[in-house]
Amino acid sequence: MRQLTEQELQTLLAKLAGYTGRSLNNLIVPQSDSEDERHVFRLQGNRVYYVKKSLADLSTSFPRDTLLSLGTCIGKFTKTGKFRIHITALDVIAPHARYKVWIKDNGIMPYLYGSNVVKAHVGRWSEDIPEHTGVLVYDSNDTPLGFGVTARSTAEIRKLDPTAIAVFRQADVGEYLREEDTLFTTYFQSPQSNGGSTAALNKIFDSYRDAPEENPDGIGIEGAMKFLGDIQVQLDEVACLGIAELLKSPSMGEFTREGFVNGWRGAGCDNLQKMIAHAADIRARIPAEPDLFRRVYRYTFPLCRMQGQRNLQFDIAAEQWRLFFTPEHGGIQWNTPTTPWLDWWIEYLEERGKRPVNKDLWEQVEVFLRKTLEDENFGWWSADAAWPGTLDEFVGWVQAKRGKAAEEMEVE
Repeated sequence: MRQLTEQELQTLLAKLAGYTGRSLNNLIVPQSDSEDERHVFRLQGNRVYYVKKSLADLSTSFPRDTLLSLGTCIGKFTKTGKFRIHITALDVIAPHARYKVWIKDNGIMPYLYGSNVVKAHVGRWSEDIPEHTGVLVYDSNDTPLGFGVTARSTAEIRKLDPTAIAVFRQADVGEYLREEDTLFTTYFQSPQSNGGSTAALNKIFDSYRDAPEENPDGIGIEGAMKFLGDIQVQLDEVACLGIAELLKSPSMGEFTREGFVNGWRGAGCDNLQKMIAHAADIRARIPAEPDLFRRVYRYTFPLCRMQGQRNLQFDIAAEQWRLFFTPEHGGIQWNTPTTPWLDWWIEYLEERGKRPVNKDLWEQVEVFLRKTLEDENFGWWSADAAWPGTLDEFVGWVQAKRGKAAEEMEVE
């Protein structure tokens, strides 16, 4: 166990300040006149501990390889050097929280099962909370439940629909029951403890089967459409594909019993109301979280591919691109001030003869999209990079099209 480097300490304090503001000083100043009574941060492996200095000094008498824990673990550093706060820091940070959100009783369980906080579940909040700001989440009895980040400012949240997300969940005490690396996993994920939810999910699954005798462990197209309608998911939105990824659907319009039960159980949903809330959460998170967006986007390739084929038919690929790359369907906007990227991309592929789309091209289009949104003028582009040939040619096509448009403007 050692002291943090200057860079590590700056990263840690910046993270904590997001929740405490100026109250951050209260975490480290001495609580008495004795210097030994102040708290310090110590690093063991990649985990950061918050401990009294006097205790930290005493710990130096133990060999590092025999000292497993000291004080309160408040988080860990990732391999990329970012600091990820742990729910175990809740009691440390809660007394010094700058902004707070109190949720109603009917919002507690969805939150503790990993869902974001929707406006309908907010009881009250601190005044003038800015957008994308760290908050502490409490129940109505002032019991701290976890950490979050505001999706909008308090002024904007008041104008939102009841189902709109007010706070993105960062960590909650329910993680004690959900994380696979905690002490309690063996019990809480055992057949005895999951029996109730498994039975409930099997019952829900059975109610949507199209042909129970012919296919007892499968839901077909009609049952899938009815189920998606019951959890308030439209077929023409990205959230529908998010549900398919969650439940590991083998193909469009199909669910297996194993994927259905495991997916919903992992999400902590064992009734339709929880499923509706989780679907709304997925709907809001997909465009806002690049990792989730990419996971759902990439799962769509095998999901929509015709049986027995390696590639995706162009018409199907184009339909899915229009779904993922327009905000109207729950995706992200692929347009920049001077370039209608989505329209040009499909136009370019149509000119090339509507060829089937392979997996590599499908996956790299999403990477290419994010690059163009960062810099539409190709400052990041290199002909030597390992892009698919189709994207290499598209860059030249775009540059030529831009040049032609500029010439036409000069003539006019």
